[in-house]
Amino acid sequence: MMKKIFYTSLITLLILLKSGLCLTEEPIRLDLNKTILMGGNYYQYNNTIFIPTEEHHVYFRPIDTHFNSFKLLNEYFAVDKNHVFFKGEVLKRAHRNSFQALKETPFARDKNQAFYGRNSIPQVDLKSFEILNHFYARDKNHIFHEEKILNHVDTASFRVFEKSATYTIDKNHAYHQNHPIKGADLNSFEGLGSGYARDKNQLYCFGNTVGLNGKPIDYDHATFEIIKESGIYGKDKDGVYRVFTHCGPKKNTLIKKADPDSFEEVFIHQDAFYTKDKNHVYLFEKIIEEADPSSFRVLNIYYSMDKNKVFREEKPLKGVDPRKFDPKTFNYEEWKKAHNQQEAASKDAFD
Repeated sequence: MMKKIFYTSLITLLILLKSGLCLTEEPIRLDLNKTILMGGNYYQYNNTIFIPTEEHHVYFRPIDTHFNSFKLLNEYFAVDKNHVFFKGEVLKRAHRNSFQALKETPFARDKNQAFYGRNSIPQVDLKSFEILNHFYARDKNHIFHEEKILNHVDTASFRVFEKSATYTIDKNHAYHQNHPIKGADLNSFEGLGSGYARDKNQLYCFGNTVGLNGKPIDYDHATFEIIKESGIYGKDKDGVYRVFTHCGPKKNTLIKKADPDSFEEVFIHQDAFYTKDKNHVYLFEKIIEEADPSSFRVLNIYYSMDKNKVFREEKPLKGVDPRKFDPKTFNYEEWKKAHNQQEAASKDAFD
């Protein structure tokens, strides 16, 4: 029944493409193996541009656009010969010919106004308008958080931190998401990323000196740092921790046996966090016991391999040769059936 619905939807789509009629906005399911990711949330299928309708990118909605002139500006904005698009929706107030996406952010401008996403930014001076990071911008008169003016900050001394998008500072206060942080030492304050900051006295997590569970943030504040861009892991002189959203205490977030000096991210996906150090490979915080760190690599969210073995998640696939393995053609269910039969035969022979 589901296959019939899918093919009916696909045939309808192809008829519309051939006829040149406007496409329906009814979401459809596409074969991801036949789609092309253009960037951001924009996908190409045949001669049509689509955007996903849900987080896992299974169902898609077609954009009513002129395909041959469609151009991606960054992951948020796109244009064709007639329109400007933000995440697939026409930005009706934008002037097409003068429109500019600003860096890899949701900020943009045209000859008349500035934008944050689909919203216009009020009272902006376009001549002096500049982007500070993903969330903040300024002109000669104001600091803007997204499309809103921040009236409580000092415009002249306001600055952001390279490693942190949510911490800012001016001559009067350090801020987390625009809220002043009481007692912060302004001369030594710095944003670290992933919700963390520090000054000479202490660490801060989401602007607080205590964790989300009310217990102290007890990572070593002098040596603590966030590991890479994902912000999921941090380390100090004593160990490696999964710090994202946790805020300590360190005993609850410690990755056992991990080496702080050699620990690194290998592959980060919402369904699979692979990391390694000089001694071990980890899936989430669990050691993949038989994996060789020096030759280990990830093939997709399910399969990985080293010079000796192929793994499905943390389990080695016995009898599978890594030199010949292809995840696109490998049938796990057939392997599992054969493996179980071999295990049963071995047990019977032993008995």
